[in-house]
Amino acid sequence: MRRCVVSPMLIVLLLLGCFLNVSLSNAESASDSHVDVTLTCSFISGSQLTVEAQMIVNSIDVFDTRYTRQTIEDMAASNPYVMGAIMLRLHETVKTQVETAFTYANVDTMNPIPTYEKPFFIDVFQVNLTPAFFRYNGSLNLIDFINGVLDMGATVAYSFDLSVEQGWNTTFVYELPSTMTLDYANTADTNTDTNTVRWVVRNWDGTDDGIDATLSMKSKNPTTTASENDDISLEFILDTRTVNDINFIDSVIVKKVNIRNYNALPG
Repeated sequence: MRRCVVSPMLIVLLLLGCFLNVSLSNAESASDSHVDVTLTCSFISGSQLTVEAQMIVNSIDVFDTRYTRQTIEDMAASNPYVMGAIMLRLHETVKTQVETAFTYANVDTMNPIPTYEKPFFIDVFQVNLTPAFFRYNGSLNLIDFINGVLDMGATVAYSFDLSVEQGWNTTFVYELPSTMTLDYANTADTNTDTNTVRWVVRNWDGTDDGIDATLSMKSKNPTTTASENDDISLEFILDTRTVNDINFIDSVIVKKVNIRNYNALPG
């Protein structure tokens, strides 16, 4: 049933895309919308997430006409033109919220436009965290490093810029993998049963500036055996096999190291 609804909308958007873009950007302001959305950000690994947006549109202005939640429900199957315009606007706005939350990350759209499952508009994104997201510009393969140190028992911290435009109330839910446990979050709204952390930004009236959110997580069962003592040694080799070309080689051999003592990454 969903294919029959979405396909005409895509055709309409392709034919009238230019007109929609002009209308949505110029004729409508952010305060014309009143939308409640839950963004569920599920960690797949230490550097990759899926984000599902579940939106309830209480009211929205499209083509100089205000559509309420009830109006949308009534015309969902009969007016693909307006539904497509609403979906496009919701998609662009919620994607901006995801990109803002995950600054400098790669955010990919999984659906061309949101789907509608009464009363929710649903959109899905994939987020791949980058070294820039962690404010790192060194040569280390940071993504592999993060997943590796999590497996070693380290704690990895994340920072998110949670802000939304006027007219939107957004609940950000971060869902940790079943293999991870929350170490810290600057919110009391945590649930150990569901392994989730929650922040809410209420900006219907334009007075909520957002939240600088932070959380850190670690593995429940790291594969590396914990040790309180470091085992680090230096190895020096003086190669004199060739008189005219003498080489001195030094190596640092790390067998055990307490990585909790380090808060900076190598360049």
